[in-house]
Amino acid sequence: MDGRWVAEVKQPERKEKRGRDTLTTVFEFKTDGNKLTGTVSAGGRKAAAMEITDGKVEGNTITFKTVQKSRRKGDIEIEWRGTLEGDQLKLSRTMKNGRRSQELVAKRQ
Repeated sequence: MDGRWVAEVKQPERKEKRGRDTLTTVFEFKTDGNKLTGTVSAGGRKAAAMEITDGKVEGNTITFKTVQKSRRKGDIEIEWRGTLEGDQLKLSRTMKNGRRSQELVAKRQ
């Protein structure tokens, strides 16, 4: 689980029209027993890294939280859940307000 994982996420059609067809999300994981720490970055060169909190490893499953800083919407807590399947990490993320969720697949780099 330790190391760098990268997911390419297809963007909604409205964002494709502005020249952004995919969004790269980078995960930097470090485990210590059942504890998971690290960062998540999304959005390219200017993306701020979000610290992983409440990270847990249970078998091939991980769970953790991040907080996305937003000037317009305030801080948004995101809950993550992932399952390691071979060389892929299948993840889902859900905004704490429950309004939006997304599935993505990351590969070890």
